[in-house]
Amino acid sequence: MFTLTTAVLLAGALLNCGAEDGKTDSALPPITREKIDKLFAQWNLPTSPGCAVAVLIEGKPVYENYFGCANLENQIPISAQTVFNACSAAKEFTALAIQILVSSGKCQLDDPVMKYVPEIAHIGRPITIRQLLNHTSGIRDAHELACALGARDEDILNRADVLRLLQNQRTLNFEPGAQFLYSNSNYVLLALALERISGEAFGTFIRNRIFLPLGMEHSRIANDHSLVISHRAEPYKARGEHFQRCYVNDGFSGDGGLFTTLSDMERWDRQFDGQPIGGAETLARQIEPGTLNDGTRSHYASGLEVSDYRGWRTIGHNGGGGGYRATFLRFPQKRSTVILLANVSEIKTDLMARKIADLLLEGEAPPNENGMSSVSRKAIQISPVLYDKYAGEFDFDGRFSRRFQREEDQLVMILPDGKRVTAWPSSETRFFFKELPGEIEFPKVSGPFAKRNRGYLGDQVLIGRRVEAITLNAMTASEYAGDYYNDELRVVYRIIYRSGALVLEYLKGEIPFVSINADAFRRDTAHSPPDYGESLVADTLDFERIAAGEPTGFYLNNERMLSLKFAKVYLK
Repeated sequence: MFTLTTAVLLAGALLNCGAEDGKTDSALPPITREKIDKLFAQWNLPTSPGCAVAVLIEGKPVYENYFGCANLENQIPISAQTVFNACSAAKEFTALAIQILVSSGKCQLDDPVMKYVPEIAHIGRPITIRQLLNHTSGIRDAHELACALGARDEDILNRADVLRLLQNQRTLNFEPGAQFLYSNSNYVLLALALERISGEAFGTFIRNRIFLPLGMEHSRIANDHSLVISHRAEPYKARGEHFQRCYVNDGFSGDGGLFTTLSDMERWDRQFDGQPIGGAETLARQIEPGTLNDGTRSHYASGLEVSDYRGWRTIGHNGGGGGYRATFLRFPQKRSTVILLANVSEIKTDLMARKIADLLLEGEAPPNENGMSSVSRKAIQISPVLYDKYAGEFDFDGRFSRRFQREEDQLVMILPDGKRVTAWPSSETRFFFKELPGEIEFPKVSGPFAKRNRGYLGDQVLIGRRVEAITLNAMTASEYAGDYYNDELRVVYRIIYRSGALVLEYLKGEIPFVSINADAFRRDTAHSPPDYGESLVADTLDFERIAAGEPTGFYLNNERMLSLKFAKVYLK
C-alpha cells in the first residue's frame, strides 16, 4: 500500500506543520477521510503515478495522504519528502514578490513595463505592471508563439528565446486593459522586471523574502530544466494502458518553475492568515481583482484567481505542464484550504479539489450576499429590436455552437438539449445568465445582424462567429489556397484543399479546417492529427478580403493567441 498510516501522518504533521498535540485529524470525520481516499483510489498503486493531498482548517492540516509513485522505474512512493513542479502555481509567489517591491517603494503598479524591460518597447502601447499581474496586457503567450514556429512540448525554451519572440511582436491580442486573457509571457516579464528593480536573481529574491520567512525550506525556483532536484517526482502521462514521461522543458521562471512539497504549500497557506509577508496592505493588493478599462471587474487578481464556489468565496491557482498538475484552493470565509500536487496529467487537480470541497461544504449554507465576492448583476431594459440583430447560431472557437433567438421581448440562448436560458442585458451589448456561469457580449452592429460575439467563461474568452457554412470544393476553395506569411514570426504557412476541407500546412504537420462561414473556418476536430496540441494550436482561421475580392490574408486564433496575422504571398 502507498497510503501512509495514521501514525506517520500525525508524526509528519507534527514535524512539518506545527500541529498541536498531534491532533491533526480531529476536525475531519472519519467518513469524510474515507471519501477523500476513495477519490484517489485508482492512483493508489505501485504501478501508477499519483498525487499528494492535504486539507487545512484554520491553518492546521486535518488530512494528508499520498497516493501512487513518484518514480515508476524504481517504484518510489510519493511521500512527504516528494518534490513536485507546481507549474503555474508559481504565479502566486511572483505576484507577491512584485507587491513586496511596491510596498517598499521600489516600483508602482502603474509603472510602464517598458521602464524595466525596454526590449518590448517596440510594441508601441503603454503596458503597466498591474496589467501584467492581472493578465490584461494583451501580450501573446510565448509558448504559443514558439509552437507557431514549429516547436513541440519536448523542445527547450529559455528566457532569451522568450524575449526574442516577444521583441518581434508588434501587435497584441487586444489593447492593453481591454480584456482578460491568460498569458504566461506576463509573468516571465514580471520576473525579469523584478531582477532589474531589486538587483537580485529572481529565485534568490523569492527564497530570501518569501520561502525562508514562511519556513518553506524544501522549495526552490528553478529556471534550468536539467537541474538535479532531490526527491523530485517524475512527470507522466497515460499512453493506453501504460505511462510515459512527460517533461516541462522551460528554461525560465516567473510563470512557473516552482518546485515544492505538500508541507511547504501548507506553510504558504499561512500567508493568508495572521501576519502576511509585506503586511496586510500588501496582501490586500494581491487579492484585489483586476479591473478592465471599461470598469468591468475581472476574476483574476495578482497571481490568484478570485471566484465563488457553491456560494463561498475562493482564492487560489492551478498549475499544469507536462505531466505535472497542481491546485491551491482556499475558502477564506471558512479558513479552509485544499492542496493537490500530482505527477500525472490525467489527474484533474482543479476538479478533484472541488470534489473534496463538496465534502467539506456538505450541509453548510453559504454566507449571505454581503460575504460573497461576486458583484450583483442587475438586468436593464433595452430595445427588443436589438435582439433581432443578435439572433442566429454562433460557433465559439470551433469548440461548440449556441443559437440565440428573440422570444417575445427577451434574448434566449438555446442549449444542445433544447433548454432555453434567458440572456439578461446588463448593457445594450453585454448579457449575463442567472442559471449559468459566464457572459456574452455583442459588438455594436452596423448591418442587419451581428457577425460575431464574445463569450466569457471563467478565465476563457471565446470568440463567436455567425454560422453560415459554405460547401467547399476544388473551385470554391481555390481562392483560399496559397502561401501566407507572418512578419512577426517570419514564418510561412500554406493553405491547400483536400477532401472537402482547407488544410493548413506548417513546418511539422498539418491541420484540417471546415467552414463556419465564407470568411471563418474552424479546426476539423474529427480529422485532426492525434498529436494536435503538442505543436501548433490553431482553433480558427478568420480570412480578410478587400471588399468582395479574394482573401488577402487570415488571422490565426487559439485560446491564448488572438489575431496573429498572415498575409497572402503573391508571386511576381
